[in-house]
Amino acid sequence: MPNFINSAITDADLSEAILNLIKNSEIKIDSLKECFKFSGQIDLQNSSINILNKEILDNAITAKVGFQFQEYIDGCICSDNDYDSETFENNYCEFRISISKKTDEIRIDQITSF
Repeated sequence: MPNFINSAITDADLSEAILNLIKNSEIKIDSLKECFKFSGQIDLQNSSINILNKEILDNAITAKVGFQFQEYIDGCICSDNDYDSETFENNYCEFRISISKKTDEIRIDQITSF
């Protein structure tokens, strides 16, 4: 994991770093399974992270984040247009993330799906 945690990290930088951790599978999608309502397959290219609050401590950073994403819906769509056959739902959830500065351990908890 990149060492991006420092006392001057901005919300925008932290948002990008957390989304990159998800995209690079350093945060496993399975650890966010409480966020999903349908297939659990998400379009990471159309996802975003918003920092709701953060706390930077000597040994870790913790943040409550909002995760906006598109989740693909399983099933068959009868259509002649291939584009229409990819059905997705816009979803949102919030979770708390803790990242240790010393060990790079990532912990996800307090997941709330809306």
